[in-house]
Amino acid sequence: MSKDTWAFDKKHEIPLQDVMSMIRHYHLQNPTMGLTISGGDPFFQEELGELLRFCKKTLQINDILVYTGFTLQQLQLMKKPFIKMALEHLDVLIDGKYVHALNDDLPLRGSSNQVIHFFNPALRQIYDAILQGQRTYKLAIEGSAFRVYGVVPKSFIKRLKTKSELNGIQLDFSSFDQVDKE
Repeated sequence: MSKDTWAFDKKHEIPLQDVMSMIRHYHLQNPTMGLTISGGDPFFQEELGELLRFCKKTLQINDILVYTGFTLQQLQLMKKPFIKMALEHLDVLIDGKYVHALNDDLPLRGSSNQVIHFFNPALRQIYDAILQGQRTYKLAIEGSAFRVYGVVPKSFIKRLKTKSELNGIQLDFSSFDQVDKE
């Protein structure tokens, strides 16, 4: 959804140790937290396996959800050690490319072609309850910029754009895909 996360730009790189420190900090504040990693695609990051191993083994985070545009079969066929390590340390994988025409407001997924794989069967009951509900998200607005966290309902961005314009509020929608295609 957010075009600004698509480009590979070295100026936005964060060293793995810094990412680990940030996660450790949040985990100390909330030891029962889960961790969600989404895109750009996490499987383009060769440090992903090491990051997930750290989160699982060192921090003992027991709910690690990773989104990817690849299918599980495609990842397994790549036979890259970091991918194998990542798959060994995540709990839930949501795979498949987002297809706008298949966006039917399912919880957790952007489109109905995406598949949820449970590597940790103990989480299935928790996730089944989430999957019976609505999509959830958080909106953060700072000046004319905003960020959306979560999976928003299909018409959310279009409604936000219309409401902000009606109220004379100018928000920057340039980083969002599909705003006018809903």
